Amino acid sequence: MGIIHPMLLHPRIVEEIHAERLQRGAGPSRRAPRQQRVPATTGQGLPRALWAQRGRGPPGGQGVPRGQGAQRGQGVPRGQGAQRGQGVPRGQGVPRGQGAQRGQGVTRGQGDPRVLVAPRAPVDPPPQRDRAPSATQQETPRGPGDRQEEVKDKQKAPRRPRVFKTRLNYLQMSEKQCQKRLRLSRETVTELCAMMQDDLRPMGFGGHSMPVALKLTATLSFYASGSFQGSTGQLCGISQAAAHRCIKEVTNALFKRAGEFIRYRTNPESQTERSMGFCAIAGFPRVQGVIDCTHVAIRAPSEQPAAFINKEGFYSISVQLVCDHRKRILQVCARFSGSSDDAYILQNSQVPDLFLQQPQLEGWILGDRSYPLQTWLMTPVKNPRTKAELQYNLSHSSTRATIKQTIGLLKMRFRCLDRSRGALKYDPTKVSQIVVVCCALHNLAQQRGEVLNAEDMEEAHCSSDEEGAETSSDEEHGEDQAEGEGERHHPEIRALKVRENLILSRFQDPAPL
Repeated sequence: MGIIHPMLLHPRIVEEIHAERLQRGAGPSRRAPRQQRVPATTGQGLPRALWAQRGRGPPGGQGVPRGQGAQRGQGVPRGQGAQRGQGVPRGQGVPRGQGAQRGQGVTRGQGDPRVLVAPRAPVDPPPQRDRAPSATQQETPRGPGDRQEEVKDKQKAPRRPRVFKTRLNYLQMSEKQCQKRLRLSRETVTELCAMMQDDLRPMGFGGHSMPVALKLTATLSFYASGSFQGSTGQLCGISQAAAHRCIKEVTNALFKRAGEFIRYRTNPESQTERSMGFCAIAGFPRVQGVIDCTHVAIRAPSEQPAAFINKEGFYSISVQLVCDHRKRILQVCARFSGSSDDAYILQNSQVPDLFLQQPQLEGWILGDRSYPLQTWLMTPVKNPRTKAELQYNLSHSSTRATIKQTIGLLKMRFRCLDRSRGALKYDPTKVSQIVVVCCALHNLAQQRGEVLNAEDMEEAHCSSDEEGAETSSDEEHGEDQAEGEGERHHPEIRALKVRENLILSRFQDPAPL
């Protein structure tokens, strides 16, 4: 309903405006004034112009003054108002919503002059289109109680029970089985469990989490057998995915502690022990270690696979090892590809720093012809000319055989490093960690004096560098040229003099062959 200016509702103003128009000769307005419906709450009468159109005037000639109508809430209750033909006294309107019942209006001119519009007839709702009832409309409506019962029925439905395999760890094995399957004694494995209890403790509180003993058993079984992860999981009663997690966790934990097992001691007592131990083998004096490289087969890596192809034609990483007279590994470097040269690996390893930055380390290490001659690294003499040189080569070869035995023993104890069991299905970084961990476990077994069984002792698988590794003609020509030139241009001359003094002092037989 629109808003009507209050000044236009007063009858006097309407009459004055009409009279002025007649005096000016304007005539009646083109458009008759609209009949305005006055709300019942205004308390005002209708304009006289509207009563004049109906043929009668307002009662008394005046409308109801504005603001003097019936107040809200003080009218006659609905249904008990004036009967047909009986009006309401002047000035007492009926409040909105409490007038006569539907269909009982007020007689024109006798009731409330404000009621001019008859009540509207009820409007029928628009007809709905014929539609096929959907599936949801055909079903019987369900209440919240029915839904709760359905949820309870679903919860009460029997679930398929989980089947857990019988798990097997080293505690359920005999001493012989533990030595055969894990290559370590039960006492040694128990010591490892106590050492790595904090690193391998289950993070959750589930009742089916794998204990430390089971994780260590699965990992050692994989190292010892070199088989697939699925076979290792079947042995321990776990899945292949669980075996993969166990190998990963145990390898990372042991790799962090590898420094506790692989250590090159430089104190005088350790130097004296190593020197006397190597001298007892073939009489070679002041030996502080033996060095050589071996290959560990891997699958073709995703990045630069050609760099990992070695001389034998398979993918591998080259592992440099230094051992003592007791076949314990003193230093390991397993971060170079299979195509890397032995001299290059030695130059970029930590071995030169042990002798150059620590003057208290007296003596040298022994290497084959693939290594350069240094003051701290003795190599065989090419083309020996005297009996002393020949005796030097024989003693050097016998002493250097210790590293071959160490590599063979390492690969027999942990067959995952041996090529006969296939290549390791890991990336080169993970294979390097596995190699270092196996070296640490090998030292632990050697420290405890554990020996492999006779049935497990096989022929050592040596790398190609150990068998028939010969230097090129350029290397031989370079050494011969170094012998004829001065020390200023060739530092190798000093190493040659050290070797000659050793041959003359220790192998005193300058007679020619």
